Amino acid sequence: IAEALKMIGEESSVSSAAIGLIVIGVIIFGISFLGCCGAVKESAAMLITFSTVIGLIFIVELVLAGLLYGFRSDVESEFKKEMIVNMNKYVDNGEEKKITDDVQKELKCCGS
Repeated sequence: IAEALKMIGEESSVSSAAIGLIVIGVIIFGISFLGCCGAVKESAAMLITFSTVIGLIFIVELVLAGLLYGFRSDVESEFKKEMIVNMNKYVDNGEEKKITDDVQKELKCCGS
């Protein structure tokens, strides 16, 4: 994964999204731990906090899904642009070629 992120570049929106997803995963883990402890200790305050935070996260996810759907043409064009850049690197550099080949083999796509 580190090689793939290095290939894409630090300033890429794809690597920013990956880092964001990791951070969100850690936050969700913490919130889940709060809910688990609240259930074990039978603490109403912890469970209410847990439920409120989960509800807010759900609302934010719905809003983000709506935005992504609304801007799907922009997302698609950005994705295509990144793919073209990476495919150009595929021809020029052996490392990018190996990473791209590995991704294609893992996903069983693109003629691999």
